[in-house]
Amino acid sequence: MLAPVVVSGADRLSIVGYANFAIFTVGGIAVGTLWGLAGRKFGAIDYGLTAFVALAGADLANQLIDAETGGLHAAAILEWGGSNYVAGALVVASMGLLARMRTVQAPAYAYLLPFSAVCVAVLTLSRGALVAAAVGIAVLLWRTGRSFGARALHRTGALLAVAGTFIALERVTAERSVGGYDPARNIDARVELAQIAWQEFQNAPVFGTGWYALRHSTVHLGELSFAHNVVFSFLQIGGAFGALYLFVLFGAAAKALRGQTVFLAPVMAALAISMSDPFFEGGPAAFLGWMVVVRSVAAAEPSHSAVRNGQQQ
Repeated sequence: MLAPVVVSGADRLSIVGYANFAIFTVGGIAVGTLWGLAGRKFGAIDYGLTAFVALAGADLANQLIDAETGGLHAAAILEWGGSNYVAGALVVASMGLLARMRTVQAPAYAYLLPFSAVCVAVLTLSRGALVAAAVGIAVLLWRTGRSFGARALHRTGALLAVAGTFIALERVTAERSVGGYDPARNIDARVELAQIAWQEFQNAPVFGTGWYALRHSTVHLGELSFAHNVVFSFLQIGGAFGALYLFVLFGAAAKALRGQTVFLAPVMAALAISMSDPFFEGGPAAFLGWMVVVRSVAAAEPSHSAVRNGQQQ
């Protein structure tokens, strides 16, 4: 993804955008690789992830306490990101922590932290985070349970989680409509963003139009930096190089799918939020996204078989 920077002229904004993407992506891959070597006991990375979930969840909850019901979404802003971005990152981190707890057979009370963090993320009224949480929980439940009865119960819960999401989405939309705001405007804006990004990709299919170049075409929308969809975003940024990036990303997710590992849950949650909001484009979310992707690939390797002798990995 460095090629678009060179070809687009390497102005300050494109360099900043690329650096943000590269540092956090490489960092996530490095930490995910080390995480994949971890044994069956909690280590430094596990405790670090636990601390992030606890601190980010508490910080976000603190922002929501004094907010009015209709203003929850607007109030969910931390120093490192806005409501959708923060809520999505918290969901993915929580799903990763839940998956890790499954592998080390953590006590029941330990699950209270990641589940509480997911609830806080949903309270931001971010529809993307809600969908990501539902996808992650459904995948996690679908892949757990040692006996036939337990698997049947968990998979029923997974289906109920998906069904309940549709009801929850209607409720969230109604809450965000308080005060006369029309949440449908966000959907319309995302559709227009995808169309603009696709047009820019068609105009520059080899190298794309570069990092932050979308701002020039979205002045009427507030100079948005990314297309709010991982596919259209990377095609716009890097053209054929962006397509190669997507091939690697989705290929890794497919490997986790074949491996039958519970670490597919945070990966699918990350992909879900990336379809409606910038996630892998840089920052803490990209770090978390690649960390769980690489960890899921490690868990899918033959030496980390998803199920060996009835034991979930």
